[in-house]
Amino acid sequence: MKRSAWMILWAAFSTGVLATIVQFSIPPILPLVKDQYEVTYTGSALLMSLFALATVLAAVPGGFIVGRYGVRKIGLLGIGFLFFGIIVCLLANNFPLLLLGRIIAGIGFGFVSVAAPSAIGHYVPAKMISVAMGIWSTWIPVGSLIMFLSAPKFVLTFGSDIFWIALMVILIAGFLFYAKMIPKHEQNPKDALQAEAAKLDKKVLLSEIKNKNVWWAALAFTSFTFAFFSFNTWISTYLTETTSMNLTIATLIPSIVALFTMISNIYSGFLLKKCGNHLGIFAVPAVIFILVWPLFNSSSVVMFYIIATVLGLIAGFTPTIVFGAAPLLAKRKETIGIAMSIVIIGENMGVLIGPEVFGVLREWTGDFTAGFWALSLASILMLISCLQIWRSGAFGEKTSHHIAAEENSLPEKV
Repeated sequence: MKRSAWMILWAAFSTGVLATIVQFSIPPILPLVKDQYEVTYTGSALLMSLFALATVLAAVPGGFIVGRYGVRKIGLLGIGFLFFGIIVCLLANNFPLLLLGRIIAGIGFGFVSVAAPSAIGHYVPAKMISVAMGIWSTWIPVGSLIMFLSAPKFVLTFGSDIFWIALMVILIAGFLFYAKMIPKHEQNPKDALQAEAAKLDKKVLLSEIKNKNVWWAALAFTSFTFAFFSFNTWISTYLTETTSMNLTIATLIPSIVALFTMISNIYSGFLLKKCGNHLGIFAVPAVIFILVWPLFNSSSVVMFYIIATVLGLIAGFTPTIVFGAAPLLAKRKETIGIAMSIVIIGENMGVLIGPEVFGVLREWTGDFTAGFWALSLASILMLISCLQIWRSGAFGEKTSHHIAAEENSLPEKV
């Protein structure tokens, strides 16, 4: 990978991490927010669910306009929405206004989550796409871990106003870095007319929307985030209610998962690059996912730490597979953005639905057992979807638009 491609990768990755930091700016301080605005647990949950809903709604047009206006403009637009959302949160003197800020930020998250990986798919050579997407897929674990470790202490020390201002400052820095590193011109003159024609051809767009393989990738992501975000949302509550752990100790469990997920995101990318379309890479992690969730019904604290480690060591595979497959499954280079938007829709549908279903099961049954079994059922769907990606052969050979991308690779300096 040329130096310019590496810089584009890191620009896209850092932007994704910043978006995740905004997304997870609420969960670590949710008890403080709940007390400040005097809202119920159900009302508090809207801060995440409406964020996810806004992300889904933004990702739908995002995939189309990223092909028209480019990954640079849409990425910067997304950061702008994130920034404006944080401003509203800073000025919020009532809960509805805080919700509005989260909705605005969710729109920005949707644009970034389409533009940033599309930039990677657009500029990174096909032979390095698995590794690049392995790095990219750590964006959520990295951002969430940063916030879970830092946000509570920061807010308790400096107050919520300084917290929001600090987020604004890092978003400005991220905006400038993304604007500097992502090229203004995204295609070579010799294929500009052809690419423009493809953008305007509705048949091309509809063909990508009907791409079953991309929808299987999206479904794999939906089932993954259904389980994984349900876990992240409820595990601390579960542990504090059913064990002798206090909140500080309980949060170590999701922190362990996040830490090892970052590691597995990276080495899964290298395994994909080395092994290609090997069945085991697609099947084994999903099978372990199916088996591991009911084990959280154990009452052994030692078992929780073991399960958390195992979960983290395999949790990075599915996001890496999905993000790596999406640009390869796209039928044209110009429709990578649409493929990415479909995948992002799938990702956030799981975030939107999973924690709510888990909570409803907890309320209906009076305990958490049914919830963890529901995560196993979702993981079965993830296994089926991952096997469909494997059957597509996406990682077995280069697609035509990636061969063209390598032929028209970037110069050393952009």
